[in-house]
Amino acid sequence: MKRDASLRADVSRNLAGARASLDKNNLSPARKSIMSVLAEQPGNGEALQLQSKLLAREQDRDLLLGSARLCARQADWVCAWRNAGRALTVDASSSEARELLSRAMAEQSAKGEREFDPSLDSQ
Repeated sequence: MKRDASLRADVSRNLAGARASLDKNNLSPARKSIMSVLAEQPGNGEALQLQSKLLAREQDRDLLLGSARLCARQADWVCAWRNAGRALTVDASSSEARELLSRAMAEQSAKGEREFDPSLDSQ
């Protein structure tokens, strides 16, 4: 009986954590919390709905990261900056997006060109 109560509390805590992480666009901790719930309750409807939202956001992030990587390979640092920045807004926990953004900023500065302000970008 205590185990059931403890399990319900863990599931509730992980669901709350997943919702909070998704609200803050922190996909990595959201994934961990959702997977913990699904490990205990594979058919948990709320966890499955959150997982669906998570997968859609991860797909968006991955598409943006792919574009940023391509731009970086082509040394198009404004494009890399823009896409990595967008990926970071989709997933604030993405270390790859943060690294690509930092590299693009450094490369753009090294070129001695005017600083790029993504908020002024028309695309």
